Amino acid sequence: MEIDLRGWLLLGSNVLLYWLLQMLNDTLGTHGVYLSLSALYLLLPITCLRLGWALALVFVTGMLIDAPLPVNFGFHSLLFALVTAFLYNMRHSIGRAGLGQLILVALGVNAFLIVAQSLLLAGPLMGNGLYWLRIGSDLLFSSLALPLIGWWFLSWERWLLVICGCDTHAPENA
Repeated sequence: MEIDLRGWLLLGSNVLLYWLLQMLNDTLGTHGVYLSLSALYLLLPITCLRLGWALALVFVTGMLIDAPLPVNFGFHSLLFALVTAFLYNMRHSIGRAGLGQLILVALGVNAFLIVAQSLLLAGPLMGNGLYWLRIGSDLLFSSLALPLIGWWFLSWERWLLVICGCDTHAPENA
């Protein structure tokens, strides 16, 4: 397995998005809003990298997200890896999609990830209506913010790959 520059560029972009979202969530937290834009961490690694490198990248990104949270070791990493493995079969279709279509895919994947995380972490809160109200409001605000932030972030990643001379499509023999 040879080292691919695209993986490092996409990892740096994921770290940048994570830091920016943490700052935004620290500000919005005083108003009871939390943005979760996890789908943005997954889309371009799925389309640009071989499966092994894509899984490694989303695994490291998941560990970064898990670090400050009171969740089991590798919770987001395993969830991201499962979604990546599922979507990897559609990488050629996703790779040919325009930016607007990528945003629509990201909205669907993000909604799935928010609901899956909520169900897996609910525990004793499963029957609490306020818990589900909070999850619903977070899903709503995340869905409203994703097109704006996603448009910028996906454009940034594509621009970064092109400016560094990397191809934005997966290798043919992958």
